[in-house]
Amino acid sequence: MNDKVLIINNGKEYKDSVANFKRDSGVTVELPVKSIYDDLQKLPVIQYAGQPEDWKSYPVQELETYIDSVQTYLDAKAKREYVEPTEEEKAQSERQQLDNEYNSTKQQLADDLTTAILRGDTEAQASIQSDYKDLEASYAEAIAD
Repeated sequence: MNDKVLIINNGKEYKDSVANFKRDSGVTVELPVKSIYDDLQKLPVIQYAGQPEDWKSYPVQELETYIDSVQTYLDAKAKREYVEPTEEEKAQSERQQLDNEYNSTKQQLADDLTTAILRGDTEAQASIQSDYKDLEASYAEAIAD
């Protein structure tokens, strides 16, 4: 209705203009200007341009086919709307990934060091401290690039 398509199936929702739906679905036939169809009321009504409303028997196979294909339309819409990230966005993403890996490794080393201290394991403490210095040096080098 109102030049919009809404298809909901098992929690998946496709919503877009009729023109975009045709693009995403590959449908080339004339679509109704009005279609009200749900599995609760089971009183489908379809209306084509210049024609009266047509009350149909449930289910309407054409509409069921559209509903069953909702994931295909969602995938096509995502592909159609995808915008390649800018170089700046790519750099930010890479930096975020680097920071996440650094923070995760740093936290793991801190946890390991705490355990080594509690055990009184001085060899492990020295090894972990060395690993921490290596981590700091490689992180500093990576962010300097």
